Amino acid sequence: PAQNTNEDVAIGQKRMFNFREKERIGRLAASLIKEGDCIMIDSGTTTLEIAKNLGRFENLSIVTNAMNIAMELMKYKRFNVVILGGHLRINSHSTIGPIALKTISHFANYKLFLGVDSFSFENGISTPNIEEAMLNQAMIAQAIEVIAVFDSSKFNKRSFCHIANADQINAIVTDNNLPVGYSTRLKDKNIQLYL
Repeated sequence: PAQNTNEDVAIGQKRMFNFREKERIGRLAASLIKEGDCIMIDSGTTTLEIAKNLGRFENLSIVTNAMNIAMELMKYKRFNVVILGGHLRINSHSTIGPIALKTISHFANYKLFLGVDSFSFENGISTPNIEEAMLNQAMIAQAIEVIAVFDSSKFNKRSFCHIANADQINAIVTDNNLPVGYSTRLKDKNIQLYL
């Protein structure tokens, strides 16, 4: 069974956990982006690493709910960047709530890079915060492709608020320390695995 993990850790602390793995995951996830793509980047320390690896692109349209990611994207001075409005959640540097949920309905057909707190086959993906879970659900509903990015410490975990079942994810980008048997189980569920 999945281990319960309901602690809502601040992003400054999260950044220090498995930092090298997050850097590598961010680089690999960025390689899945194509010139001219419309993408959405969810808040999180691993998703921030994606934003740091977009220098080879000239033309991207990017929607994000993360203030720190938006600040990182400003450095490129050439992308079409949209920040979801709403209530600022200090712990994650992200926007949440009804304004963010209403705004997300204006965007569709994008590639979603989703930061994940917890993953298990039985419980899918989850997070400690209900408003983040609701926003993530809305993001998934509008996306054409859902790519979950997280380090292997998030496997076999379950948080308080359910976001989506495992079969709603198209791909996972993670490090190569995933639990025994996970590679086969992901393949059986038609989830593309990038290590």
